[in-house]
Amino acid sequence: MSELDIRRIVLTSSQGAGGDWARLNPLADKPVSGPLAAEAGTVKPGPRVNRADLAGFLLDAVEQGTWIREAPLVWNAKG
Repeated sequence: MSELDIRRIVLTSSQGAGGDWARLNPLADKPVSGPLAAEAGTVKPGPRVNRADLAGFLLDAVEQGTWIREAPLVWNAKG
């Protein structure tokens, strides 16, 4: 990574392990609908997150330098 000047990786997963199963969000293939909610910790997320909204969240996290060394739960705040 250093040879290519890659300094950050952003990952996403819709599957958890152990106690995470109770907080699992299935991904929905819907157009962008926003807004999103994102929190780190043990909060129980909303019932879904659209792929398009999640993609925007990940791009924003990279461009804005947010959520570094954190594992937020992300979901659509409305609907």
